[in-house]
Amino acid sequence: MTDTRRLLWNGWYYDGQTARRHSVEVEVGSTGLALTLEDGSMRRWMYHEFRQVQGSRPGEPVRLERGPDPPEILVVEDQSFLERLKENAPGAARSWVTPAERRKRQRWLLAAGLLGLGAVGAGYTWGIPILAARVAAKIPPEWEVRLGESLVESVTSQERICSDPELQQAVQGVVERMSREAGSRYSFQATVVDASMVNAFAAPGGFIVIYRGLLEITESPEELAGVLAHEMQHVIQQHGIRAILREVPLRLVVAAVVGDLGTAGQMLTTASSLGSLRYRRADEASADRAGVLMLQKAGIDPNGMLVFFRRLAQQERGLPEWVGYLSTHPPTRDRIRKLEALIAGVEKDWQPLLGGRDWDRLKRSCATLVTPEVS
Repeated sequence: MTDTRRLLWNGWYYDGQTARRHSVEVEVGSTGLALTLEDGSMRRWMYHEFRQVQGSRPGEPVRLERGPDPPEILVVEDQSFLERLKENAPGAARSWVTPAERRKRQRWLLAAGLLGLGAVGAGYTWGIPILAARVAAKIPPEWEVRLGESLVESVTSQERICSDPELQQAVQGVVERMSREAGSRYSFQATVVDASMVNAFAAPGGFIVIYRGLLEITESPEELAGVLAHEMQHVIQQHGIRAILREVPLRLVVAAVVGDLGTAGQMLTTASSLGSLRYRRADEASADRAGVLMLQKAGIDPNGMLVFFRRLAQQERGLPEWVGYLSTHPPTRDRIRKLEALIAGVEKDWQPLLGGRDWDRLKRSCATLVTPEVS
């Protein structure tokens, strides 16, 4: 239970103009927040002026943003801060979600779709790709979002999410740039996990998870964009939901969306976890082709994708088993040749990503981030 007498929290403030992080003391008032920086200057945020971006998952820092892009950012590690906000501003509290409320809302919303999902899957014979595609095509996008959110939370619940706002903003910015060109019905959300595994995966509904280990082996943001474009195409073409439908029984998928954690755990064991789901060879080829086209439309050099896969292919034999991207996305010679053919002859003045920012520093910022002390 939140200490209702507590009014002060420590955190970090970003002014939206520079990448500098300011230590800040946050006071919860009756009409808003008072932010006092280390130099004594003060910022006032009224409750109706800011929005919650992070903090709805267990262990995730509370992140608030104010204003248009690039926004001012406030990060507070202690999640009791969010509970105190809800107690102090009940009128605005509906837009702020604590971990407990998120789980409760998710179960109620997903339970509402249980009957319809069961009807869609009735008579479905598991393991036949053409039937999986037909069922996937009948699932509404909002159900995909709920399933994907549930599965990503199951996979990442024991992992630390990178809370560096500059890195998160950079990765999400690349995703949104490509998404605009794709004209997709999905709203994509990228999450960076602070773990050394070299991997990335997509979940139904528009969720992209990138591990710090993969970020660190890229040599340019264009290489990361190539990986992101490939993963986004798996979502757009519903490869993930089809793979899940092929590999696990319908009752376990339903359990995942309604929050039955015990049965959902069985589902993840059956599927060898979402992060290791294998797509068909045709799915991989299709994601490559469409990914290259999406990069080109967004004005991003598609050679980044090719360079990244070439490097993985060269290092494949010497890399350990925990390099998950090789096991789930094998960069075969045939696949690389097809990419070369797709990109060959395409000449354009590509615009550098991220405005020339120091990629070598940025891609390592997750591992070097220091957690602030809280009172």
